Amino acid sequence: MAMTFFRLITRTNLEQWLFAQEKNFSPLSFSVGNDEGDEQWCAPHVDYYKINVDAATFSDKHRFGFGWVLRDAKGFVIQARSGSRYGDVEPGFAEALGLKEVLSWIKISNFSNVTVETDSLVTVQALRSSVIMASPFGNCIEECKGLLSSLNNVNFRFVKRSANRVAHALARESWLYADRSYSGNSIPSNILDVIVLEMI
Repeated sequence: MAMTFFRLITRTNLEQWLFAQEKNFSPLSFSVGNDEGDEQWCAPHVDYYKINVDAATFSDKHRFGFGWVLRDAKGFVIQARSGSRYGDVEPGFAEALGLKEVLSWIKISNFSNVTVETDSLVTVQALRSSVIMASPFGNCIEECKGLLSSLNNVNFRFVKRSANRVAHALARESWLYADRSYSGNSIPSNILDVIVLEMI
């Protein structure tokens, strides 16, 4: 019962936010730069890093999860992680939470010169908006904004799903693991196959 109420509140607030955005600008163009929306993954510049993050919900299992991968300018995997939590949540909240997990890891690991990429347009728009939403999604976005302000040269951008395939694959498998980290040498073979295809 409590979880159903939580989902209803989350959905209502997200719909209200989207409705407000439609009244003020085109949702497909708002705060998305000309250099965003890549359809294929590309490596960051030398001395920079890129993290791709994605989330997934598993309503039949009453779980949601996230996955992210950190790569350098040569495309080498430095770190990857997947995580899963119990609960029935809306996809937008799962995406925002995945981003929060990434930003928290960057802060703890003292990384800088990082571009974070997500295929969640709603999350990117919310991060760039001054609208404050009284909802779990809105609270998570505000926490992300706070983390971003405390980091050194860390930014985020929107990309298409086709440029986010490795993170998507990690997120889709996240329900199998409560929390799992990988180094470049311990990436599962099926994820490694996606990495190879993404770089072709």
